[in-house]
Amino acid sequence: MLLTGRDLAIGDVVLVARAGVRIRADQKALNRMARGHELLLAAAAQGTPIYGLSRGVAQDKEKPVLTSDHLGAESKAESEAFNRDLIHAHCAGVGPSAPEEQVRAAMFVRLNTLLLGHSGA
Repeated sequence: MLLTGRDLAIGDVVLVARAGVRIRADQKALNRMARGHELLLAAAAQGTPIYGLSRGVAQDKEKPVLTSDHLGAESKAESEAFNRDLIHAHCAGVGPSAPEEQVRAAMFVRLNTLLLGHSGA
């Protein structure tokens, strides 16, 4: 199944979640994501505060994390570590793990949203 980020139907979610239908991302959608990411980095390089990139999150949203001088390739590992640690710091669970079907559906829908190219991912 080709995922474009623009034409997802509930039947598609069911096929992927329940039947395990394999997907691939449309090249145009991947290009949109790349352009969105480039735009995000360009704005940050100009000093625009970017939540979760050049600024902290939640109570630290006004606190600088990275300056425009540190947004090159060398900061990629730091950014990845920051985002991974942020997820770990906010994750908690009670009870049994979610069923695979629900996890597949949630991840599939999230991927579709990211393929719109508006997130900067």
